[in-house]
Amino acid sequence: MRFVDNTYVDLPVGWEDRAEAATEALLDGTIVADDRSVIWKALRESLEELSNGRCWYCETNIPRTDNAVDHYRPKGKVQGVALAEEGKSLIRYNIAPEHSGYKWAAFNPENFRFSCQHCNEYRKDLQGSPAENGIISLWLMNLFELIISLTKIMKFQYYSTHANG
Repeated sequence: MRFVDNTYVDLPVGWEDRAEAATEALLDGTIVADDRSVIWKALRESLEELSNGRCWYCETNIPRTDNAVDHYRPKGKVQGVALAEEGKSLIRYNIAPEHSGYKWAAFNPENFRFSCQHCNEYRKDLQGSPAENGIISLWLMNLFELIISLTKIMKFQYYSTHANG
């Protein structure tokens, strides 16, 4: 995953006012986030430039896709995940109480990621539609970065402990 400082996103004139109004309407329940998708889509070119034309998740150049603006924190329903017994995949489950998404972040540029179509659609599938046998690959889940970091820490601790022996 690439670090992209979204504070450098060029916001078009009036964008913040439109985003604030859409956030209020979303939180009031008078719209769903996708009703105002034009707001985040207006930042696509700026996000692409900041990302050097690479997907935030897989780091590939993305001429092959629709160049999506992805919401890192989902604007829709959030589901829980648990590591499967074999330790290589995740199992998805509904959480209680139900989490209806990070609506407050739906129009926040810090929540946007420039994403290739594959990664954006894959994350949508993980969050909103049934996965084969209820098991989900680790790749691209919101926990992916945390799990990889934990693995690196564990390997470092192992090698630090065993380096002299």
